[in-house]
Amino acid sequence: MKISLMLESQENLSWKILKRISSKIDETRIYGLYLSDHLFSVKGTSDSFGLPVWPSLTALSIWTNKLKFGPLVNSITFRHPAQVAKMGSSIQNLSNGRLELGIGAGWYSGEHEMFGVNLPETKDRLNLLEEYIQILKGLWNKDSFSFQGEHHRIEKASMNPKPISDIPIIVGGMASRTIDISVRCGDEWNGYYLTHEKLKKKLSLILELEKKYKKSIKKTIMVPFVIGDSTEKILNHLKKCNMVFANLPTDINEWEKMGYLGGTPEQIVEQIEIYQSMGIDHIILEHLDIENDLAIDDLNVKVLNHL
Repeated sequence: MKISLMLESQENLSWKILKRISSKIDETRIYGLYLSDHLFSVKGTSDSFGLPVWPSLTALSIWTNKLKFGPLVNSITFRHPAQVAKMGSSIQNLSNGRLELGIGAGWYSGEHEMFGVNLPETKDRLNLLEEYIQILKGLWNKDSFSFQGEHHRIEKASMNPKPISDIPIIVGGMASRTIDISVRCGDEWNGYYLTHEKLKKKLSLILELEKKYKKSIKKTIMVPFVIGDSTEKILNHLKKCNMVFANLPTDINEWEKMGYLGGTPEQIVEQIEIYQSMGIDHIILEHLDIENDLAIDDLNVKVLNHL
């Protein structure tokens, strides 16, 4: 079981904080660090600040030595696939093969409207997502690549240098067609904020599609987490997470009902083992209390050492 962290890069993440956190976890058993991709706070508040995802990934390739990292997820509405292919290949080589590319169809209408970025209807975005992945793989793997789709046209394009190793594509999303695309075109599926019952249904669908396409993929879940060795520390962590996203519960029982990880280190070990028994390969923990380095220490020493 791989355990990673995810940071909401649009919610008051600074270069100083990103460097501190990434340098810290680079020396731990934590597998990777993933960053969201937004132009504006998803809370809709103008007083938040944040970092652009691709320059941040470049920084991570320099600041860290062993961490895997990537966008979770790169929104296909923000950039042409050729641009992402070039940036991805460059960062893969700069980092000596540590990039994992999360990709999704985009969803937050507020930032699209604010900056005049087109947000097509869901069906069109999913068509675009499938084209996007085909173009990425074509440019990374072929010396001359052509493609004619509904949204993109590529004519005898070459892109060099190629990535020094394959870049895993993690497809994020919960719609049935998104899951189909993840199995058929991607390497890993990422679900998020799912109760155990809802997750079981998604995993059942993936199993059916794996049989249909004669292909297996990794299964990843992203959940927020709180940790503490006392009730007071757990409650404080819950409150800090709620200050970032007000829809998150401040009651640990409600938190656990949602399928989120929370409680003492011993309880979190048990919760991780439940996910593992369900077939999850990789848990990405949304780290919302970005000033709480003790949570990272507890996760590394008191949780990962017991898995």
